[in-house]
Amino acid sequence: MGAPARDSTPPTARDGATAIYDDTGDRMILFGGYASRYTNEVWTLELSDPPVWRQLAAADSAPPGVAGHSAVYDPVRRRMIVFGAMRGDS
Repeated sequence: MGAPARDSTPPTARDGATAIYDDTGDRMILFGGYASRYTNEVWTLELSDPPVWRQLAAADSAPPGVAGHSAVYDPVRRRMIVFGAMRGDS
């Protein structure tokens, strides 16, 4: 696998994020974490050659920013299920 594409800007470094592998899309999906604040950002890393980072926007209302959560991939509905977390507003 080559280096990330030049126009591919990765997410900032963070603690407590989760990532799952989407085999249908051949990509990694990253959610949340703590990067000087609790974040609810969703990023994908397309694993093509070269790999490309992209930030996704929420289709509906976005969940709150979290860190320290767990996640699993539901391949039937092609979704990431997130549970348990530390929130910045609690």
